[in-house]
Amino acid sequence: IFERGIDPDVDNPDNCHAHSEIPDQWPPVEEILEYQAQVRRKVEGLYASGASEASRRVGRSLWIGLEHEIMHLETLLYMLLQSDNRMPPPRTIRPDFEKRAARDAEREVENQWFTIPEQVITVGMDDPEDNSGSGHFGWDNEKPMRKAHVRSFQAKGRPITNEEYAIYLDATDNDHLPASWTRQHANGDLTAHTPNGYTNGNGHTNGNGYTNGNGYHNSHPTKLHPSYISNILVRTVYGPVSLAHALHWPVSASYDELARCAKWMGGRIPTAEEARSIYSYVDGLRLREVGKMGARRVPAVNAYVVPFPPSLLQFPFLDIEIGIKD
Repeated sequence: IFERGIDPDVDNPDNCHAHSEIPDQWPPVEEILEYQAQVRRKVEGLYASGASEASRRVGRSLWIGLEHEIMHLETLLYMLLQSDNRMPPPRTIRPDFEKRAARDAEREVENQWFTIPEQVITVGMDDPEDNSGSGHFGWDNEKPMRKAHVRSFQAKGRPITNEEYAIYLDATDNDHLPASWTRQHANGDLTAHTPNGYTNGNGHTNGNGYTNGNGYHNSHPTKLHPSYISNILVRTVYGPVSLAHALHWPVSASYDELARCAKWMGGRIPTAEEARSIYSYVDGLRLREVGKMGARRVPAVNAYVVPFPPSLLQFPFLDIEIGIKD
């Protein structure tokens, strides 16, 4: 069963890790299911006997298996979302996306820039390979625990939304939709995107057609024209939903797509240390102002950040809507 695994057929090992030969036939489904059942019985036995807690070596093995399983479930979920053959979750009611969109529009707030102060954060963990520790299990790239100095920067208060990403595509004449979107034609057919990919030229003044070089004026961002929204759909487990009903959702796109959008908007994707710095700063605020955060929470799923030069730290509200470029 584990001779090769059902991995992509990679002819050139320089593009990926080396693969063994593809077998002429895979094991029968019954054999795979029986092996699965044997493994599950063994795992249940380890929990029942207490070995999962008594032995850190056994606990580490079980945790690796759990995280690996979660990783595949996450991968499977976004693959299902991109498939036209998905089925909605059983015994669930399809949400009223139109009603929720109206509610989101009423609750919409300006996506402000927040200054994250310079600070030293702790990253990683200590997890001895000899299993002598007693804390959480960690992967190799998480160890050891160490300090990281992160300079001050600015971050938007929420992730890039579908609406903001659509504004970026429209303003740059880019017809390449993210895989989480699809396009509906007049005959009802769906296509993921047009084949021309990302376009470098956009024919707009200052590189993006807006003042301040970040895609936005100082007030509210420019809204999309209805003709642009009409034939674009966002994929969900309940089937494609009109972009008009998903404008306020965080956009789901690749790193490269989000990086280009963030650059056009005047920022960039945060580094891992900057993301941790945001979380650390917000945790500190929550401890001091429990119940007063509200819309000021600063998540960083795909938010983009702009460095804040030390020379300007004495002016924390200097054009905070726009931020500072690299």
